[in-house]
Amino acid sequence: MRLSRRILFVFAALALLPLLGIFVTALLAWATGCEVSESGAAPCIVFDTDIGGLLSAMLTAGWFALLTIPLLMLLVGLWSLVEAYVWGRQRRRTRRADKRALATQPRAEPDKSAASGV
Repeated sequence: MRLSRRILFVFAALALLPLLGIFVTALLAWATGCEVSESGAAPCIVFDTDIGGLLSAMLTAGWFALLTIPLLMLLVGLWSLVEAYVWGRQRRRTRRADKRALATQPRAEPDKSAASGV
């Protein structure tokens, strides 16, 4: 199950990337004093380079989160069902093995001297 957890982590990170893009865009716009909107690129000059188009594209790409977040929730739900099934299966196997081990152990005979009062 370790591999499935790693795969789920990778998918979760990919699903949350659009939100990260929005946060980075907001942080860059705040730090540079630029205005960012989805309607179009506004001029934003940083180190003699206009990054207004990039900021606008990153902000607009955040709408992709409307698709990725529900898919992530579905994936986590399916993963939790599989994880619960595997956990229950391992638990049943352990119980069966414990019962078999107890059944194969020789039973201790009662001490006859203690029963007779000697």
